[in-house]
Amino acid sequence: MSTYLDYLRARYARITPDGQLNDTLSVREGRLHFRDLDLYTLTREYGSPLELVYTPLITERVAQMIAIFGEAGAAVGYTGGFVYANATKANVAEEVIRHALQGGAHYETSSAYDIDIVRLLWRHGILPPERLIINNGFKIPSYRYFVDLGQGEAYRSRPCPWRRCSSRHHNAGGGGSGDQLRQ
Repeated sequence: MSTYLDYLRARYARITPDGQLNDTLSVREGRLHFRDLDLYTLTREYGSPLELVYTPLITERVAQMIAIFGEAGAAVGYTGGFVYANATKANVAEEVIRHALQGGAHYETSSAYDIDIVRLLWRHGILPPERLIINNGFKIPSYRYFVDLGQGEAYRSRPCPWRRCSSRHHNAGGGGSGDQLRQ
């Protein structure tokens, strides 16, 4: 009978002598570790399946991705820009969004519900005013209503943090009414 460790050895053929599978996972004394966390011990304590959200890694990865793109762009003479936007629909947990923003991410919304999240993030100082707010997809009139509410609140709380894009900047989903917003 094979074990999970046997699976890992087959899957990660390049396990280093010290047990590193990649930059975050390692096998030590027959147990899988995420950085310094013994996943077996956590699973015994909290049960299985175990979901582990290590938020500092989110900040690191976003910043690393932005830096790698910058290096690659410079290497090939790319003069355009790069914008990474964290999509609310990927994970709505505040701690995940906060750490993605700390890494340099912009913010992408896809529903009217997300506008409330944007407003809360601004109120709590989590969403920096220089970040883009990208409204993805087709938008119905009620969504636009919530965007307009957000604009009004933003104008009252900060000096001109939202600027409506011109009508030529239609959203990717075909809404076409200039409903993308940006700083």
